[in-house]
Amino acid sequence: MGDDDDYRCDAGALGSGFGQGDDLGVAAFDWEELRSELKVARELWRTRGPATYRFEFRWNCYCLPDLREWVRVDVRDRVLVGVTRLTDGEALPPDRWSHRTVDGIFQWIEGKLAEHPEVLRVRFDPELGYPTDGYCDVSSMLADEEMGFELKSVLPP
Repeated sequence: MGDDDDYRCDAGALGSGFGQGDDLGVAAFDWEELRSELKVARELWRTRGPATYRFEFRWNCYCLPDLREWVRVDVRDRVLVGVTRLTDGEALPPDRWSHRTVDGIFQWIEGKLAEHPEVLRVRFDPELGYPTDGYCDVSSMLADEEMGFELKSVLPP
């Protein structure tokens, strides 16, 4: 993580290594700053992002292997229409979709923000505003609830 054009927001208890100035130059995390950056990125996506697109995606979590594999997500008119595993080209049936549109990823981030997690990191594409990766740890006192994602190659179909 490190492009100067990307937004990066870390929240965390002091002493955790996060929220102590990582790329932000501040000693404590500012929830309002993250909300503001999220709003700017979402508006950028709304005005510049295509309605029909595809992207590569994977969840990073202690979860089922299907979720951790790279997939291609196909979106038509802002609706999820297909998920294809990149390793073997298998199209996953809808009952196995645990993936989201870019708008759905924004909703996931907003949901995590509402939980006031100890750590929340998000980076956004500087041109289109979509989230490129994120990580959330709601509580260091809970094991294995951390979750993140990687999203790349947003392209027209």
